Amino acid sequence: MTIHSSRIGKISICAGILVASAAFFLAGVFNPPQMIVAGAPGAASGSPVSAINIEPKITPNPVTVGEVVTAGGTISIVGGPAQVTFTITSPVAGGGSCEGSFEMPLDENGLWGFTAPPFRCDMPPGTYSFTLKAEAEGVSETKTITFTINPGE
Repeated sequence: MTIHSSRIGKISICAGILVASAAFFLAGVFNPPQMIVAGAPGAASGSPVSAINIEPKITPNPVTVGEVVTAGGTISIVGGPAQVTFTITSPVAGGGSCEGSFEMPLDENGLWGFTAPPFRCDMPPGTYSFTLKAEAEGVSETKTITFTINPGE
């Protein structure tokens, strides 16, 4: 390829980029994007939450002391969008329990899946109960998982 033809190639590429940029600019100026608003003016979008469904899981179950387990599941709402408050109650080694909560927005008819990091099961052998509660707009659902820990060998 000669020096003259390589310059023409570079100029052609630059001109092509310039023309494409100008075309996108003009398309935006003469045909601006329209904002789409759902629902009637002044009305809230979505619908009231009418149901919450929780499907928690702990695997494996039963487990042997020292084994690694994973907790997870799904939560879905009917209605919304809504701010959902989750409350988890967990047994503590030595007796008793601890409770924690957090909030998360879910879209209309939203589904949220979660998987906690795997953890080593070091609690004494026995049967324990974990409780997960989800609340939104006066509707709530609570699920309890029974978890069995067998003695090690």
